[in-house]
Amino acid sequence: MKLILASPVIVSVLCIVLGLVPELHPQIRHRRYVRARVTGSAVQRVHRRGSGEMRALAPRLRFETDEGPVDAVSRRFLPEWQYSYRTGEEIRICYDARNPSLCEPVRHRHSLRRPVCLCVGIGTLIAYTALAVQYYGII
Repeated sequence: MKLILASPVIVSVLCIVLGLVPELHPQIRHRRYVRARVTGSAVQRVHRRGSGEMRALAPRLRFETDEGPVDAVSRRFLPEWQYSYRTGEEIRICYDARNPSLCEPVRHRHSLRRPVCLCVGIGTLIAYTALAVQYYGII
């Protein structure tokens, strides 16, 4: 019975922690974070069984490193319908200091992980607290 009463608290704390954890870039070992300018987009054609061919896009980026300016293509390709980077736009990226051509945007601007997790976690905690006070007199 105590586990059932504690489960909303566990879920809410887990959601809040997931919302606060920064995005990791495990393939990039020697991470550096800089601002980069989008100079265009690279196109990759992907054949999907059943749905035919689709296009995936990745931003072409220009950014400054300690060794000088670098032009590179992001490693993160997005489906065409999800791609929203515009030429000339400035974004934050993560690149490998030993191999600057390995780079990717830090967070896609339409990523909903953080706000959804925080809203679900905080909302669950508030709702549980209100119900606990109303029905059990717990606080």
